Amino acid sequence: MEGVPQRRPVDPVAGYRPRYRADIDGLRAIAVLAVILYHFRESALPRGFLGVDVFFVISGFLITLILVRESEADDYSIARFYERRIRRIMPALLAVLIATTAVVWLIYLSADARAHAASVLATLAFVSNLYFWRDSANYFFEAATTKPLLHTWTLGIEEQFYILFPVLLLVLMKLGGRRAAWWGVTGISAVSFGLAVASEAIARELILTPLWSARNADLAAFYLLPMRAWELGLGAGLAIWSVSSSPVGRFRTPLAVGALVLLAASLGLLEPSAYAPLPPATFACLATAGLIWAGAGDNRIAQVLGARPLVAVGLVSYSLYLWHWPIYVLGRYYLIREPGAVEAIAMLALTAMLATLSWRFIERPFRGRRIPTPRMLAIVATLALAVGTAAFAIRASDGAPGRLSPAVARYDRLIGRHYECPEASAFLFDRFNACLLAAPGRDIASAEVVLFGNSHAQMYTAALEKVLARRGQTGVLLTRGGCFPVSDFNVNRECVAAIDDGIEAISRLPATTVIIGTTWPNAQSEFVDAAGREIGPVSSTRYLAAIQRTLDRLEGDGKRVVLMGPVPWPGYNVASVAARELAYKGRLETPLAQPRAVYDARFGAIEEWLDDVASRTTVVRPSRLLCDLRTCSYELHGKLALYDQSHLSVSIMPEFEPLLAAALDEAQRRPLREAVR
Repeated sequence: MEGVPQRRPVDPVAGYRPRYRADIDGLRAIAVLAVILYHFRESALPRGFLGVDVFFVISGFLITLILVRESEADDYSIARFYERRIRRIMPALLAVLIATTAVVWLIYLSADARAHAASVLATLAFVSNLYFWRDSANYFFEAATTKPLLHTWTLGIEEQFYILFPVLLLVLMKLGGRRAAWWGVTGISAVSFGLAVASEAIARELILTPLWSARNADLAAFYLLPMRAWELGLGAGLAIWSVSSSPVGRFRTPLAVGALVLLAASLGLLEPSAYAPLPPATFACLATAGLIWAGAGDNRIAQVLGARPLVAVGLVSYSLYLWHWPIYVLGRYYLIREPGAVEAIAMLALTAMLATLSWRFIERPFRGRRIPTPRMLAIVATLALAVGTAAFAIRASDGAPGRLSPAVARYDRLIGRHYECPEASAFLFDRFNACLLAAPGRDIASAEVVLFGNSHAQMYTAALEKVLARRGQTGVLLTRGGCFPVSDFNVNRECVAAIDDGIEAISRLPATTVIIGTTWPNAQSEFVDAAGREIGPVSSTRYLAAIQRTLDRLEGDGKRVVLMGPVPWPGYNVASVAARELAYKGRLETPLAQPRAVYDARFGAIEEWLDDVASRTTVVRPSRLLCDLRTCSYELHGKLALYDQSHLSVSIMPEFEPLLAAALDEAQRRPLREAVR
């Protein structure tokens, strides 16, 4: 049959070697270049991240093709399969882990070094996708651009798939040959695709469920194997199918042209939200499968993809992928800003050089079997043990802060140090994370004060808990990360419903005082209404009216309300920038203050509104502590006021204790008033 690959012998040591296809290396080149371009200049290729999904389809195709051929030759060896995976993945990966960890030791602050060490251990165990999934689910997740191993989540997906897949394929081939294997792979892929569609529907809030938040669904769809297996399964099913089938000759070029156009549109033009709830990778994966199938026989597009420049890039694509992200992240970390054009070009040149060296002196020798298996395994195990031990030591030493000078360490200690509820006092209440304050246990009925809002309420917890403890009172923290305390509209439908339910739930609690802490939105904040319709940025007048309705509801239900006002913030990680400037430049270049005029321009209308509200509701104004007539400072009495872009640090909370104590006293003196609904 035309286009059917000829059976090739199975080497008892190396296994089956399929016919080399230059067009697949060309596809690899497109995939890796798309990912690199997206990471270095996102605006240049907005959907370049889908290059990863192209790799998944290619990987599923090539590995399944090998396994099917070996099974049909009665020479199926799972041990040999894993040996090939180790040779393919581990040597180059270990080189990157060792080099990256060495640079992290030299330049990273202890908080970031600690996180890197954890990601090294997860990567060695091929569970980095699970690690970054859990890490990203944390509201206080540090920026992705501080994590040089974030891209290894793809290796976690692939290796988890290939731990299970060879055994499954062997069973299916034994039961019914290629037909059973195809139906089995297709069925599993269909289930995975269904899970991906469901996750996307929840993430886009096309479906609302109290069991799974939109954010959790979005993260799961990105990082977890059950929602990604269909991409590898698409390649695997195609491999099984193409063993005995390829497109008729006259259809190959039209099929390949259409697939290439679809792939280009997927990477640069198609907006995934436009075809939700289909997964974002849907059309990129279908296009990749079309190009692979059409390329089984000669066609013009396969010839273009097989051109030498693309093949050259495709051959080193794995090393390019491994090196590009750490180089970008480490460079950006040291620069303390996005790289400029010249710096980005230098980083790309370094990526190309290291990738070429890695391919020539690491990938080829290990994959080419010049190194015997026992020696290869010994080298891999030794290097993995060495870098794993180093990572464990960094983790155990809390990021090795002793590497840093005292001046740098002073700021470094604050990075990421937000209030964390003791496990014994943490629980869920309605749709909120709850924490009982100034008392052991989780008896929310004993709370006399409720601290309610998002992370900008949580940041006051340390101060409030001290005040309550001195007074012999108890409180409870109720937070919903990222949500504004208004129910007319919010950042998503889940927040609208959660805040509405939360206000009703608080009204039923015995507590008589509610403290509201919130992020005060700016012109860039995007909102949706209760039906999920986008309403865009909300004017200060409309937002303040919504806040007033929240106050009215709570006060009308017999609660005394304390409202926390805006905090001056710069929009960059104050503690991290200060520490790195001292470490790399020996001085602070970014001032730990902003002109009062900047604060007034951002929050002046809110401050005027608070003047009016203060006649009816107790108001606490952080600006009066941090600002004078000319300046708003991010440092007070030698203590850094912010530990990141906008959150007050735990170290400055003692300064807020008198303010909160006075506010609680004032609230108790105020008569309750009827709600205005």
